[in-house]
Amino acid sequence: MCLLLLHILNGIISAFIIQVILHELGHLIWGMITGWKFLYIHIYKLVLKKSKKRLSLIMVEDKGFKCIMYPKSLKTDALFYTMGGCIVNLLSVVWGFGLLVSVRLTAILWIYIWSFTVFGVGIFFMNAIASTKRICNDKACYNLLRADHTTRNCHNAQLFIAKQLMDGISYRQIEKDYFNLCPYNAKNDIEAYQIILEYYYYLDTGSFHMIGPTFAKIKETNKISKDIADIIKSERIYSKIITKFMLLCNELTDIEYLDKFIDTYINIVDIEKPIKQHKGGDIHSYRVKAACEAYILYKNSDLRKVINKLNKEIEKMKRSNFVYDGEKKFCINQIRKLIENLCKIENINKY
Repeated sequence: MCLLLLHILNGIISAFIIQVILHELGHLIWGMITGWKFLYIHIYKLVLKKSKKRLSLIMVEDKGFKCIMYPKSLKTDALFYTMGGCIVNLLSVVWGFGLLVSVRLTAILWIYIWSFTVFGVGIFFMNAIASTKRICNDKACYNLLRADHTTRNCHNAQLFIAKQLMDGISYRQIEKDYFNLCPYNAKNDIEAYQIILEYYYYLDTGSFHMIGPTFAKIKETNKISKDIADIIKSERIYSKIITKFMLLCNELTDIEYLDKFIDTYINIVDIEKPIKQHKGGDIHSYRVKAACEAYILYKNSDLRKVINKLNKEIEKMKRSNFVYDGEKKFCINQIRKLIENLCKIENINKY
């Protein structure tokens, strides 16, 4: 009996892992068939990536299950690449069900094939029924890409950007044309994420006057997944924090007056939310969390403690592995700029 239970447990675990891998391989296979090029496969914390024409296997901080590829052009069709995982899961279900009904199997082998088939069904429906409640799943993305050319162009541009970020290129070094693709109203997850990337570009180039107009393109978030909506909220808070510190480091500024004035626009409860919602392994989440914690510490402590804490955050980022080296450079550079502004404020306070 114990041995049977052990086989059931092994069957469940192995079936889940195999079906997840098959799903990502499905994206890879159908992507390659339709002319897409491989960037990386991410299974939990293990990443097989192709960077600068070399394959490498690394362990990263971020947990995820995805296969990322990039197209020939912005107009390349992404439908088979998007649904490739579901196609392979469905084929595996047909194969497993065929074995169960047509071949005489031992009890133990039946458990493994049955688990394999059931998890194939589960992962298929999890991705084949459109949903944007938590994230934009495969079928939801398929529907968006099929319905709108602007959305398709944004989706493909994001993958071109991903390729360059993987090669260690930061946002400001990437062609601006890849970012300015979204219309005045981002109406879905893909277009909203394009706005986020455009915002990162302006942060990286120091074009802070463009942050407000960029976020203004996202007029409502009720049609956007929780994952994207949370990023938008946290980045809006981050932009307020860095703007405050930029204004305070001006020697002509009345720091005490401006401090009180800006605090009317920055709610401490809102600032605590990104800290609580921090996603382990996401370097942008690390950056936002570091800035929010620095702001809270700034309100309750001396500047030197804030600067020391941010320096520790930079060292932590340097020691950690992330999929995109370009994102890592960007986030470290953002924290360094924040430290520079805090040092200026510290010097002003001495006089």
